[in-house]
Amino acid sequence: LPAGRTYNVRASELARDRQHTEVVCNILLLDNTVQAFRVNKHDQGQVLLDIVFKHLDLTERDYFGLQLADDSTDNPRWLDPNKPIRKQLKRGSPYNLNFRVKFFVSDPNKLQEEYTRLVYGTISFENIIGDLI
Repeated sequence: LPAGRTYNVRASELARDRQHTEVVCNILLLDNTVQAFRVNKHDQGQVLLDIVFKHLDLTERDYFGLQLADDSTDNPRWLDPNKPIRKQLKRGSPYNLNFRVKFFVSDPNKLQEEYTRLVYGTISFENIIGDLI
């Protein structure tokens, strides 16, 4: 270091630690765009869910989830909101997940928010079309 300059060891260590714990999660959204979100790999799955729901401006969140985009389509796995992200997503960052309807309702008109009905209907329609193809 040049004379008169100081070096903040603590700030340097924090920046290094943040780089190693931050991961990128690519979420495939309804419009087939992919949105990247950065989270701490030690965070609970709920943190990522909250970030995605906020991005989508969804207030009725109970019906939706993030499905892990792995090779196995026979038994889809969902991001568990109560478990750390690092324990659920094994391969390296970036992680790929799909925004999906997790719980279907018998009467979508009973959903409180019009926007939630729109999102719900879009995903439901895509699932039906996908099953027919």
